[in-house]
Amino acid sequence: ARQRDGQIRLAGGWGSRLGDEASGFWMARQALTATLAVVDGLADESELTATLLLRFHGSPRRIVRFAAEMPPGELAALAPLVIEAAMEGDPVGRDVLTRGAAHISKTLRLLGHGVGDPVCLTGGVATAYARFLPADLAVALVEPRASALEGALELAGRGAAPRPGV
Repeated sequence: ARQRDGQIRLAGGWGSRLGDEASGFWMARQALTATLAVVDGLADESELTATLLLRFHGSPRRIVRFAAEMPPGELAALAPLVIEAAMEGDPVGRDVLTRGAAHISKTLRLLGHGVGDPVCLTGGVATAYARFLPADLAVALVEPRASALEGALELAGRGAAPRPGV
């Protein structure tokens, strides 16, 4: 979302199944997909994919079942493994965070982010993206002034208009 002169523009936020790019759920899903690609021989193993495969007792079926049955929050619980792997230089972990940061960057630019405009990332994995963002966005990062719930309540109190068709 972007707010300027009292106007709010939105992009994304369509939920975990059809969007939620760069979220903890998305990170975990990407890492599990990469792990299955290793099982199929389509990608090289990394420490992260080996760890994930071991976590599921070497069973791709268990990975698929877990991903299908668990709510988004349960999948997102794997995000810290992805972040830690990325920070330690794991190529799969780095790729996931690089792609997430690219999505954040593209979305911000679509919304009209300009040089000098502050950027406030929210969510449990937000701080992990700082070192993967382009320099102009990384230097613009600011801390949230309140929790996501407080922000939602404030927007509701202002009568924020829903998206057309939603």
